[in-house]
Amino acid sequence: MKNFDIILVGDGLAARLLLYEMSQRQSFLDKKILQISSPINFPECSTRTTSVVSGGVHEKGISKLGDLLVDSYNSFTSFVNEYNDLGMFCEKSPQYYVFDEHMTEHKKEMFLKRFGHELEDFQHCKVASKQSYLVFSEKLLSFLKDLYVKKLNLTHVKETYIEHKESALRTDVSTYNGDKIILATGAYSSFFEPSLDTKLGKAVSGSYLKWNNISLDIDNFVLSKGHFNLIHRKSKGELLFGGTSFEGHIHAHNLRELKSEFSLFKDMINFDLDVQNANVITGLRHKCSKRLPVCKKINANTYVFSGFYKNGFTFPFYLKKILIDLLD
Repeated sequence: MKNFDIILVGDGLAARLLLYEMSQRQSFLDKKILQISSPINFPECSTRTTSVVSGGVHEKGISKLGDLLVDSYNSFTSFVNEYNDLGMFCEKSPQYYVFDEHMTEHKKEMFLKRFGHELEDFQHCKVASKQSYLVFSEKLLSFLKDLYVKKLNLTHVKETYIEHKESALRTDVSTYNGDKIILATGAYSSFFEPSLDTKLGKAVSGSYLKWNNISLDIDNFVLSKGHFNLIHRKSKGELLFGGTSFEGHIHAHNLRELKSEFSLFKDMINFDLDVQNANVITGLRHKCSKRLPVCKKINANTYVFSGFYKNGFTFPFYLKKILIDLLD
């Protein structure tokens, strides 16, 4: 049996941010680290999402989740300001929240309280404007790997995690021994719950439509109404439309609601697209109680870093230091 100081399961954004954080600390540079991932059986959640980071809509001092959202957003923007000078892995974009004149007076009041009273025109609708970031997830993952791969004593194997008991971890190929084992396994964490004897939340599916080679005479934007977003990435000639799913599963998602909502968005914009020409992409996210993530030690040598749900591109930027502090 091969022995390691740390075994990390996963290769999405959360896992790579943990490795990046390790590479920034002298105490981890001589650790023997094994990374296990299975891109076929467990594809990274980070690459199957619309990858929008919304800002300016939360404040501290109201709830634990609100505090975490603000701290995480600030951690994300600090990383962007340090490394994204040339727009390598994300771009800024206005995010327009649609003010629906047909809302009830109570909903109008809540909208203005959350987004502000300054409304402007965008296409055929009134909107409140905030700043957001459009993340290019594959580029961000690659960039992170370049930051840590030469600094760490890291072995990466593409094998499927089966289970682990105490320090022994078994895959479909081999068995390894790890002094400390980290599960950065996203939506798949709940699949391992029986062997971990802990409540890790549940997997939630979501689909979005994607049009490629779109040429619009308009810059980046995110148009948001309810749980749905229409996203234009000008540099990629890409348009996305997606939101929270209420039915369907991983491989055969029911698109009736998604297509119905898109037809409503078409009335707000100056261009027309056929839903039949869009690619359909479905992914999983990990939702925990009250949308709070899991970032903790759960038994003698096992740590879980998961449950980032809609904030998968901000939570791990903030929480990675907290988990690594537990390991250090």
